[in-house]
Amino acid sequence: MAGKSSVKSALASRHPQILLIHSVDLESGAAVIVSQHMEDFRAFKEGEKAIEAIKEFQPKILLLELNSVKESIAFYVSLVKEHNLLTYPHQVVLLCGNKEAGLAYAVCAKGTFYDYFVSRPIYEKFRLKSILNNLTKMLDIQQEATTLNDSYINALDTDIDELIDEANSFQDSIQNSIKNCRTALVNTGTGGGEDVTEVLSPLISQIEDEVHKSLQAFIENLTKQKKSNQVHNKALKKSVTPECKFIKDIPMEDETALEAESDSPPSDALLEQAAEQQDEEAARLLAEQALLNEDILLGDEGAVESVEKPKPKKILVVEDNHIYRDMIKKILTGGGYEVVEAGNGMEAIKTSAKIKFDLILMDLFMPELDGLNATKQFRKRMGKKDLPILALTGNKNKDLVMKWVSSGINGYIMKPSSKEKIIEAVEEALSKKEMRAKKEGA
Repeated sequence: MAGKSSVKSALASRHPQILLIHSVDLESGAAVIVSQHMEDFRAFKEGEKAIEAIKEFQPKILLLELNSVKESIAFYVSLVKEHNLLTYPHQVVLLCGNKEAGLAYAVCAKGTFYDYFVSRPIYEKFRLKSILNNLTKMLDIQQEATTLNDSYINALDTDIDELIDEANSFQDSIQNSIKNCRTALVNTGTGGGEDVTEVLSPLISQIEDEVHKSLQAFIENLTKQKKSNQVHNKALKKSVTPECKFIKDIPMEDETALEAESDSPPSDALLEQAAEQQDEEAARLLAEQALLNEDILLGDEGAVESVEKPKPKKILVVEDNHIYRDMIKKILTGGGYEVVEAGNGMEAIKTSAKIKFDLILMDLFMPELDGLNATKQFRKRMGKKDLPILALTGNKNKDLVMKWVSSGINGYIMKPSSKEKIIEAVEEALSKKEMRAKKEGA
């Protein structure tokens, strides 16, 4: 009940800067997460009310959660083309199902939208909060920069206007002074001899023309500078707060970012991955549950005597959370290992094709290709049957241990773990690998 009340409170925001547009029959729980984290938020079902809300509130952040990525893109295109909306700086986040994560990634990689989030099912609610936090901070900085720029340009325009007024006033004063000089010469006369007036009059006219030309040129330069400032101001605003890139060359079919890569796995491998990810509920369980069976996985078997190695062991850390990945890398590097990083399973496969690793630490849930399917690729497609792969996980469910083991996982490291536990698990896995190699070579 607490979750529903918080959503209701958020939906009552009078001037929301964040709008979530979702399909009529779709309730993923994303609205609850956003409403608990952001005050200026409202959610609308797809339709005329949603379009009117966008027109009225002009949100800075738009979350699109329709039945498919294709529908979300089509809805956004209609807002821009048919309704002539969203013509101001804004950002869009795609909310999609796990099966369409690759397509959503491809759309965002083109720069069309800011980012995407897998909301069906929801794996990492903190990632959605992180996306919104980063967007909010970025937009606040852009707004502050725009405000400062406007203040500077306005002050500069005021100074230029004052200089133009002073120049005009000075020109009038000079002309009056010259006119008075002429009058004085005529009234005074010469008293005989050559008429001084006739001699000086052309010189005075020449001086008058030169002063007039100089002042006019000065005023014209100031006017040009003012126009230049206005052009610069518009260009600066566009660079500081860019409008969302217009839809162009967006993959509208069910293609994925993996298929777009020339060095991606064979098509039959992609089909196998797609088949294995059909059941979303199974994917959720695989992502949230981990390994805990000391009879099969790594246990406390005691320390293994260290063996001198001519070169440091190479370890591949596959983890989409860069903060945790950096922490693991720092620990392993401090332990004398050579560490290479990868942000998802597909990147790990590509990297391992170029570098020979002694061990892999694999996160279970990642975009593009998760840890389970990446492990299967290592075992089946790449022939790396003897390569130790340890799962990085945060849960302790025993029921799925055999399923993970059958997929090729050798052990696990809990999230979070101490430095000692991480090093101990890595050393034990490498030690077992060396022992197997010695037995086979005997």
